[in-house]
Amino acid sequence: MENRGNQGNQGNKGNKGNKGNTKYKKGKGEIAVDGKSERYSAAVYEGTVMHCRHKGKGFSSARNAFSYKVFMVLLDLDDLQTSFPSWSGFSVSSAFAPASFHRRDYIGDPKEPIAKCVRDVVQRRLGKRPRGRIKLLTNLRYFCYVFNPVSIYYLFAEDDPNVLETAVLEVTNTPWLERRVYVIPLVEGGKPNVFEAAWKKDFHVSPFMDMAHDYWWKLALPSSTISVEARSHRAKSSQKHTTGAAKTKMLSIKDGAKFGPPTFDVALKLRRVPMTKMALLRVISTYPTMTAMAQLYIHWQALKVFVKGISYVPPPSTSPVLGLSDAMFHLFIFTVALVGLIASLPFAVVVLFLAK
Repeated sequence: MENRGNQGNQGNKGNKGNKGNTKYKKGKGEIAVDGKSERYSAAVYEGTVMHCRHKGKGFSSARNAFSYKVFMVLLDLDDLQTSFPSWSGFSVSSAFAPASFHRRDYIGDPKEPIAKCVRDVVQRRLGKRPRGRIKLLTNLRYFCYVFNPVSIYYLFAEDDPNVLETAVLEVTNTPWLERRVYVIPLVEGGKPNVFEAAWKKDFHVSPFMDMAHDYWWKLALPSSTISVEARSHRAKSSQKHTTGAAKTKMLSIKDGAKFGPPTFDVALKLRRVPMTKMALLRVISTYPTMTAMAQLYIHWQALKVFVKGISYVPPPSTSPVLGLSDAMFHLFIFTVALVGLIASLPFAVVVLFLAK
């Protein structure tokens, strides 16, 4: 597990709203006249996430699929201080904002800048220090609660901002809340601005899926849209459960024909939201308890899978033993999610009306 010390919000303090020679449309918070420059370093994306568990002999006795709406934030880790408009509900410096970035929720020592910690772990794993920009796709803390099934760090080439060199995936399992950091070298995926990677599963993510799986991921270059696809395939052998940032056994993309049958698919499709105060208020009022609702969705689907007769896979002996206090904690989160959703409906209606 990564060290979770004192919280703090760190980043490089660049000049706010670096406009260069570009003129901005009056009253707009994001789009420049030439359509290329942005005033804020962060971006907010809204869309859907889809999960599909396949039925197959030896790994699943039933099929289960679902999708739900989400929104996520893309942060420039080298320019955190110019992320959002003031009074938009989003903040990287205020712990009391409805949507807030907390340094301790992410990789490395909370006392060090997050970009440095990401570069450090990549250098330790791959032997070369990345010099390009780093962007983080994640859930912030929404009304003080955070849960990230996966946060994705995009590491760009120093000499070409349209090339992704490496992805760092910070994965949290449920319900144990252990954390695994994958450092994944990327290769071009056959299409412009699309990159792929494959590796052996070595982290017990779900209590209804064993360790004998291979992963294949495809990441598109973040732009006006974000696309992430992931698939697990049945493998002949399993790896040991690992936490932290230990080495990952990578697979060659050319060996795709050797993969076993697909067992699980995930697709994340997002579209960028204009960085105006009203648009951001609409998002936060539409999804006021996004992270708590994610926990609710996961546990609801786990119940459906259990009812369908899919076998429970016990956690490794190294995982924490869950007790009554953990059950009460998750029940509290569910209650917060439901109450927050119901309480926000009148406010959401007003904001949606004004946003038209």
